[in-house]
Order: sequence, then structure tokens, then C-alpha cells
Amino acid sequence: MNKPGLVRALVTVAFAIVIGTASAAAAEEQASKGVLEDGRSAYMSLCASCHGESGKGDGPMAAELSTKPIDLTQIARQNKGTFPFWHVFDTIDGRTILRAHGGPEMPVWGSRSEALYGRFPTREWMLAVTFYIQSIQEK
Repeated sequence: MNKPGLVRALVTVAFAIVIGTASAAAAEEQASKGVLEDGRSAYMSLCASCHGESGKGDGPMAAELSTKPIDLTQIARQNKGTFPFWHVFDTIDGRTILRAHGGPEMPVWGSRSEALYGRFPTREWMLAVTFYIQSIQEK
């Protein structure tokens, strides 16, 4: 998906969520296949080493961490069936600090995100990763 198309799709879906016209399920349906593919690609590059390819917290680095990565497929289940979209997004972008991540920037991101996505992390790939995590929720 080209960047203008990705940005348009993400803004449309994010706006629908913010104004409450779409449930989490409807928002996921509105996220285009390209957005989910972009989110999966960024997830595999930046998150899977700790959270695992399936999102279950079993990545190759998980055993080396003092705090086990969470099972990302259970976020909605642990939140009474609702995926907390903006909380997850805020965690990815560093606004919500998790002790397991060390500080406001997830450790793996630094040079890897710069190499893949430019000097500073962009909202587009963070939204795409959030949509991807939403799409892997187990019922």
C-alpha cells in the first residue's frame, strides 16, 4: 500500500473510533488489508523478537527478559472483551510506560525502527501495528 493510501485508511478508521461511530470489530473491518499487512510486517520486524511471531509472548528473546512479555492475543479478553485500541497505541508510542519495556522507548526499536521507518517512529506504522494486534485477538 502506498503511503498516501495508508495514511488515508488509518485516518478514516482512527476518526471512526474517536467519534464512536465504529465498534472495535467494525474498525478492524474498515482497516484495509494493506494496513494489516503493513502492521504485520512492522510487528515482525520490531515486536516479534520478544512477543513472538504469534503474539503469545514466546519470542526468541523472551527467555532473556526479567519480565515475560505479555500474550498480545489476550488483550481484549483481559479487558472484558473490548480491545483498548488507544491504550495499546499509547503503549507502542511510549506514552504509556511499561516497566518491562524499560523506559518510554521500547528497547528493540531504537536503531531498527530508524533503519526501517526513518529517523523518528511515525504514527502510521504505530497505528498499523495496533490494528494488527487488534486483528490477532483470540475470542
